[in-house]
Amino acid sequence: GLTLPFLQHTSYAGSLLVPGVPWYLDLKDKKVEQGQGRWDGETYIARFAGSSERAFRVDAPSYVRDRIGPALGKLVAYSCSSECLGYPHALFRAHEDVRISGQEGGLLRLRLMEMLGDMGMSQPQVRMLMQDFHDVLDMRQRI
Repeated sequence: GLTLPFLQHTSYAGSLLVPGVPWYLDLKDKKVEQGQGRWDGETYIARFAGSSERAFRVDAPSYVRDRIGPALGKLVAYSCSSECLGYPHALFRAHEDVRISGQEGGLLRLRLMEMLGDMGMSQPQVRMLMQDFHDVLDMRQRI
């Protein structure tokens, strides 16, 4: 799959090979973990602002494949925000607007557990349903 070090190293290499300009790399020949289910798309690494040090993973549907250069090029014009240089501003704002704080997430989790209990689920059933496998792996008690 595509790992964070691979993304960071590719970003660094891109900065050395094509300094000061936006670029993208098609990962069609690299095995990339697509997540749950299959989808018909391609994965790229792109740096949207030449003055940025960061590149980002971009997953695009296959129907964009033949126009990916111009499509990513249009994002360059929207990636100069001081809030997150090199990342499309609208995507940054959307992320900020939908982000759920840890406290809010905890309250929502408790409300959901209460609703499941009201629907007749037992406490062990609710715990099993709400268990995060990462907590199991890390041996953390969450509920």
